[in-house]
Amino acid sequence: MKAAIIAFSENGISTAAAIAVALEDIGCQCSFERCADGGLTEWTEHNFKSCDALIFVSSVGIAVRAVAKHVESKMTDPAVIAVDESAKWVIPILSGHIGGANELAEKLSSKIGASAVITTATDINRLFAVDVWAKKNGFVIANPNRIKAVSAKLLDGKRIKIKSDFPVCIDEGLIRQAELAQDGNFDVVISSKCQNEDALWLIPKRVVVGIGCRKGTSAEKIETAFLKLCEESGIDERALCNIASIDIKSGEDGLLEFCKRHSVTPMFFSA
Repeated sequence: MKAAIIAFSENGISTAAAIAVALEDIGCQCSFERCADGGLTEWTEHNFKSCDALIFVSSVGIAVRAVAKHVESKMTDPAVIAVDESAKWVIPILSGHIGGANELAEKLSSKIGASAVITTATDINRLFAVDVWAKKNGFVIANPNRIKAVSAKLLDGKRIKIKSDFPVCIDEGLIRQAELAQDGNFDVVISSKCQNEDALWLIPKRVVVGIGCRKGTSAEKIETAFLKLCEESGIDERALCNIASIDIKSGEDGLLEFCKRHSVTPMFFSA
């Protein structure tokens, strides 16, 4: 995780330095700086796009105003956290679940002797957070607009129904709030194959595609063949987790570019 920290006073700088040490202890790559006049806008714009977490040693108001115009989606926005100058409160503001702000706030607060202020309803009611669970299992959330419906049902004290095309790990907390089922009106469907929009659709990245190609084949041609395969098989392209080919193709630029576009590290095998 890459984090950026900003402070506005001498006391803030001291707290920011302690935060940086704490974050490095838990494996974060981080930087911090004191904000000069007019520098907050540029700092926020740059780091909102390039970092996984932004930490403001400031009031919540300063942090909210700084990030407001950059907010787009809970699927892509970085974690945003405010910490007061005396390091008493660690407050997640944005992307508490998928962006990891809540988890980071808990870890950071324990390191610097502060208290994390968690406000998301599922957390404070100790309920199953489906988006956190999806992230931990490496599922792609295909229709994030359905997260709210699942959470609302849990907050109403009802159990959710999950359908999965493969075995999934059900922990104790989930057993009390959800059930695996094969029929009925599902709240969550875990599948690599295309689904309708009635349920929250989670896509497991479990598909490995074998690819062979002539020398010099472009990434565009490989992409076209891949998408045709997905269409014919009914498999969503986001389910791709890796590709496999013979070792003599390990230097094919088109194949390597295709892998780069899909963020996979190819596997090559001898004959």
